[in-house]
Amino acid sequence: MATKLIHSAKTGLLSLCFVTGAIAGPLWKQDGNRSLELTGENGTLVRFVLDAAPRDPHFEVLATADGRNTVWVAPPDHVWHYGLWFSWKYINGVNFWETNPKTGKQPGLNRIEDAAIVSHPDNSAATIRYRELSYPDPEGPAVLEDTVVIEIERPAGPRGAQVTWSITTKALADVTLDRTPLPGEPGGRDWGGYAGFSWRGAKEFTAIAYTDSDGRRGMDIHRHHARWLNITGTLQGKPAGLTILDHSGNPRHPASWYLCHNAKLPFWFANPAMLQHKALPVKKGESIRHAYRIILHDGSWQNAECHHEMQRFAEKP
Repeated sequence: MATKLIHSAKTGLLSLCFVTGAIAGPLWKQDGNRSLELTGENGTLVRFVLDAAPRDPHFEVLATADGRNTVWVAPPDHVWHYGLWFSWKYINGVNFWETNPKTGKQPGLNRIEDAAIVSHPDNSAATIRYRELSYPDPEGPAVLEDTVVIEIERPAGPRGAQVTWSITTKALADVTLDRTPLPGEPGGRDWGGYAGFSWRGAKEFTAIAYTDSDGRRGMDIHRHHARWLNITGTLQGKPAGLTILDHSGNPRHPASWYLCHNAKLPFWFANPAMLQHKALPVKKGESIRHAYRIILHDGSWQNAECHHEMQRFAEKP
């Protein structure tokens, strides 16, 4: 079955069209006018919301093979955390990360254009494409264009979904991509350094453990560089895990990881933070390309499995 998701410039809504006959197993289907969903006998396995309102496109469901969701959208402590998503923090000094508590909107404006989704003929995967334009001044011109390609492979056996999120970021004017300063910098904060591809873990997760490609564990990884991060824990009483890979071709690879680990809230957060140690200026007309992959698994993965997947990802242009 092939599907296409068409964006209407007039209404801002997305509509999904289905083509050809049914295929056995979990199926991609429409959920309203603005999301793609993969459902099977264990319920919803993937749900991706493409509309930019109230914020950036994101996964609100990214479940294990048996249907346990690993992400949390709009937790009360940080309502601008949206499961699995990508967001710049500051573009030319304007905040594109937090939302205004009164209006629910970001100070900066994002618009989605040219959105389309096509599922593979064998129903094993789907590809999402769109452009996201960023306007520091909602009444002025866009200064940044992110061309995004997201490839989603459905679960296979005990292995959960795999998401590859690739971005070509082009400056439409001179821009500086920045973050909250780090401690010791002017205006620095203990929580400074985050921006970009981010995962907020489900509140049902317990006993979360972090391991990185250099053998560090727990919060010893925070603000250190690593090629990948492996996350394991217990989710709804059973082991679960996921591995996040930072592509070897990314600017400033290996990424400097920004982590949060707080069992009381709970607050599980992981971000391969390209901007953590310094801002990134991009001149008008210049582009940067960056890509990330997240793989859900049964929580038993060790270094060998993670290294193998990192090698496979690095071979992808």
